[in-house]
Amino acid sequence: MAATDSETIFEVLARQFELAKLNEAKDGALIQVVDPGIPPDEKSFPQRGLIVIGSTAFRLIVGIFAAFLQAATWRWKGDSETALKLHLLRDALALTR
Repeated sequence: MAATDSETIFEVLARQFELAKLNEAKDGALIQVVDPGIPPDEKSFPQRGLIVIGSTAFRLIVGIFAAFLQAATWRWKGDSETALKLHLLRDALALTR
C-alpha cells in the first residue's frame, strides 16, 4: 500500500523534529558570558570593622539590660507583696488568652 499524503507529511515532520532536537543538543548552553567580572581594587561598603563594633555595642547593651531585668525579677520575687502582684498580673493575662 502506498503511504497517504498525511503519513508522508508526518514522517517528514518527525525527521525534521529529530534533527532540530539533535542540533539543539549540539548548541550547548543558552547562557553566554559577555564580559567576565573583575574584582574591585578596594572594598567600598559595608565596612566590616564598623559592623563588628556596632553589633558588639548592641549586644553589650542588650546583655546589660537583660542582667538588670533578671536582677529586678529576682528582687521582685523576694518581696512577698510584689510577688503577689506579679502572680495576680500573670493570672489575669493568662485568662485573656
